[in-house]
Amino acid sequence: MNTVLASRSGLDAADRAIIVATQEGLPLVERPYDEIARQTGLSPDDVKNRLLSMLERGVIRRIGVVPNHY
Repeated sequence: MNTVLASRSGLDAADRAIIVATQEGLPLVERPYDEIARQTGLSPDDVKNRLLSMLERGVIRRIGVVPNHY
């Protein structure tokens, strides 16, 4: 993500870490937000709230799992 877009959309380091952790889809585990929280050093609630905020602001288009059918 370029720095101009990041600054215009109000992304901070935590938001960028969440984007990096989820860019290939949510982890295929029982509690995906807990796994993202572990990877980013945030709480699961913070991960969920930040994802919803980015969704509402149009920074991301959707939240979901990307299954691998192979």
